[in-house]
Amino acid sequence: MAQTKSRSAVALRDAVVELAQQKPADQINVSELCRAAGITRDTFYRYAASPIQLLAQVLNDDLDTYTALTRHLPAAPAGGTVMDAPSRAWLEHVCRFEAVYRQALRPHLPTEMRDVLLTRIQNFMLTHAARHPHIRPNIDGTVMNERGIRLAAAYAASGSVGAIEAWLASGPIGDLAVPTALIHASAAPWWFSPVDDK
Repeated sequence: MAQTKSRSAVALRDAVVELAQQKPADQINVSELCRAAGITRDTFYRYAASPIQLLAQVLNDDLDTYTALTRHLPAAPAGGTVMDAPSRAWLEHVCRFEAVYRQALRPHLPTEMRDVLLTRIQNFMLTHAARHPHIRPNIDGTVMNERGIRLAAAYAASGSVGAIEAWLASGPIGDLAVPTALIHASAAPWWFSPVDDK
């Protein structure tokens, strides 16, 4: 029984990605997804409440690599910044699902898809600030407090997601170094302060 569920889950995940490459994710209905995956509606509802929720799960799982990078962020490499690895990781994720993200733009991503990116990036910024409190800037002579960090992390995440939406809307992603550099150039400089991993 467990193997049957596993095969169904894989079939569903493959099917929702394939369909989302052909049409906006929020226009996929349960019936067509079930036909594509070769399963029943009852089976579908064991895994998700809607096709776009299932797609969000697929995208979220793919970003596990990104989250792994946030746990032990290394010091800035020579010729780069401390944000290079995590920024590249989530942009590589967008590249893997470029057709899915591009189809979904109208002109912004649906909430379910946008929230996956927002949550991962915001959590990374919060983790980074907590691990390296010395990077926090002074605001009117006082080090930025927790409330301020949450505001800054939310701002950084929203800006990053908005930037990639704009980049996708303007044409092929191309060389990842370009959107990475543009996003970094638009970010608050204090996020890029050197860190000590001792």
